[in-house]
Amino acid sequence: MEKVLEQLNLTKDQQTKIKNLYEVEKQKYREAKDKSREVAGAFYKAMSDPATSDENLRELHEAMIAAKADEMRSRLNKMLKVRSVLNIEQKSKFQEYMKEHHKKKWGKRGRHSDGNHP
Repeated sequence: MEKVLEQLNLTKDQQTKIKNLYEVEKQKYREAKDKSREVAGAFYKAMSDPATSDENLRELHEAMIAAKADEMRSRLNKMLKVRSVLNIEQKSKFQEYMKEHHKKKWGKRGRHSDGNHP
């Protein structure tokens, strides 16, 4: 992300705003990601235990889905806050970077290699 921010020719004010929001949002995202991993770990541990009831697995699965959604929401919020600081030209460059980043990350795995979502 820092790479693209350098290419956007940010003003000092924009740099300060983005740096400050990164500090706050980074912590929120880290907490959401840790929670997601913790819940997923509990789910997979329960899956390996033959004594775990179907109902318990369903509850753990729902908790895992909710935790992952919170993680994704946190990530989106960070991106939207960065975009809110940018002007139109910078947003366009930022979007192009995100598209290329997405291709690099997911293209290797065969998902959304065109950079678009279903």
